[in-house]
This record gives sequence, structure tokens and C-alpha cells, in this order.
Amino acid sequence: MEVIKKNETLCVKSVVNTQEKHRFLFISDIHFDSKHCDKTTLKRILDEALQHNAGIFIIGDWFDAMGHNKDPRSLKGDIKDLHQRDAYFNSIVDESAEFLKPYAKNIILISKGNHEHSILKHHEIDILSMLVYKLNSETDSQINIGKYYGWIRFLFLVKTGAWRESRDCYYTHGSGGGAIMSMGSLKTKRRQAIIDADIFVSGHDHQSLFVPIGKYYITQQGVEKHKEVLHLQLGTFEETNAWARSKEFQPASKSGYWLEFQVRNKELHALEIRAK
Repeated sequence: MEVIKKNETLCVKSVVNTQEKHRFLFISDIHFDSKHCDKTTLKRILDEALQHNAGIFIIGDWFDAMGHNKDPRSLKGDIKDLHQRDAYFNSIVDESAEFLKPYAKNIILISKGNHEHSILKHHEIDILSMLVYKLNSETDSQINIGKYYGWIRFLFLVKTGAWRESRDCYYTHGSGGGAIMSMGSLKTKRRQAIIDADIFVSGHDHQSLFVPIGKYYITQQGVEKHKEVLHLQLGTFEETNAWARSKEFQPASKSGYWLEFQVRNKELHALEIRAK
């Protein structure tokens, strides 16, 4: 697997044959430094990614970062003893780096979420850049930092080089409230109406959802075909806390998604599998 940056797109190149399955793990809303983060489930899924040599994408809110003295949502009882110190931001970056070091070689992208964006906006500290720099320098990795939204292009070549397939993935951390009624399903139609992609990945709502939406198109030879556009809404790894209960949010879904590619009959197929 080779990863290159081409303008605003992260290109992930793989050489395949008909026997191979290429797996990628998408997770978001980890809130790692929170007391409510389920590190046991998180570690199990990341260990599985290593077992399958899967590429890992973290789509925003790796950090919780609500333990500083300017955040009205934080309670002192919610802050780990480890982070009860003056250099709070350094502390949460150091803890995250130690946990992620075994997986750094498999991590392709860590993008910003609303929590990282908020710290940058209000404190002028880019904790995500601090984390990625630390991981890359200490593990000789090449993790990419992503914006709040962006593009990933999956490129596949057979070993003979006879043909090439690609799938374009649009990711966004997400927006809005907890989507109590729709669980985020209304956003899938809105995104597909204005963005041309094969796969959509989002987070933020702390609800796991898979929505395939059919779409007609014509080939260069004028033949009508149809395909399924995949919409993957990622869950979280944070237990529902008192602040979320006070907002009457529904209980969170703890999961991510595997995206699996395989060649069958000289056609590239993508399959989603919930990671939990």
C-alpha cells in the first residue's frame, strides 16, 4: 500500500488480485482522554486492524480536551488524575501518543473534529498537530493530518497492471446536534445531492448508521447501470455522560466501520462491516 497527497486528495494505492481483501478501519469520536472512553473496545478493534494489516482512518474528535479551566462543560470529577496539572494539553497529547505508538504505522489519517477545532480557535493550540508530529518522529511513521472534511481516493491495480479501479470517499466529521429523531439519516441525502462521491463517511452524532443509496449512471459506451453509494456514519467510543444526558441525547453507539474491498469477476466491490 502506498499513500500520496495529490492536491487536496489523499490517494491510497493498493495492488490486488482476485484472492485478496483490502480492509480499512474508520473510527471517530474516540474522546480518548475522557474518563468515559471505552479503551478496552478501542484497543481490541485497533489490534484487529494490525492483525489484518488494515489502514486506519480517524475522522475527528480523537481528543475530548474538555478538562481545561475555560470549558463550561467540564467537571473536575471527569478529569483523570493524570491530567490534573498545569500543562494539561501536553499531558493529553503524551497519553494519546503512548497509546497509539503500536498502531502508528497503520494509521493513514487523523482529521480534525469539533473538539480539536475548538481548542485551536479558543487557545491557538493545535493539539492534533502536536500528536501527529510526536508519533511520526518517534515511530518513523507518515500519518497525515486531515482537515474537518476532505477526500480520500482508493486506487487499485491488479498485479499484471491490466486495469485500474478507483473509489472516491468524501469524509467529514459532521455537524449539528445529536440528531435524536433522524439519527443523521437526513444528512446522507443532503450530502449526496451536492457532493459526487462513491463513499461518504461522517461522525459527530455518536450514532452508528449504514445507509446505501442507489444511483443511476451511464458508461462511456452509453450503457445505463446503477451503483450503491455507501454512507457510513461512525459511532463513538465514549460512554454517554452527564452532559449528554442533560441535553436529552440518546445513548451513544460504540462502534466504527470496516471498509473492505475485493475484486470479483474483474469488478471491484466494496463491503461495509460494523466494527464493534
